[in-house]
Amino acid sequence: MTAANTEIITLADDDPQFIAIAEPFGGVAALRAKMARGHRAAVRLRKERRALIETYPDQWVAMDEDGVAGVADSHEALREVIRAKGIPAGDVVKQLLNTKPRMLIL
Repeated sequence: MTAANTEIITLADDDPQFIAIAEPFGGVAALRAKMARGHRAAVRLRKERRALIETYPDQWVAMDEDGVAGVADSHEALREVIRAKGIPAGDVVKQLLNTKPRMLIL
């Protein structure tokens, strides 16, 4: 589902623009694999969120496709945990497992 005024752009693997974007990530195949791992991590976090909140209430959690990669009291501390493990920040999905979320009224 997309929001109004939103366009989804799909780039072919042989598109010169996509090749240029993908180059710093090791090429098109490596970038697609990285994006797929990130998607699997996000899906896993969403599916396991309730159980994670019970285990790590009000903690920041980092998750990759294999599971929990780190937990800390603050986002800054979580970044340090991930860095100490040698995991690039972009290779995990991070989220605060807030047990008392505030309502946002727009």
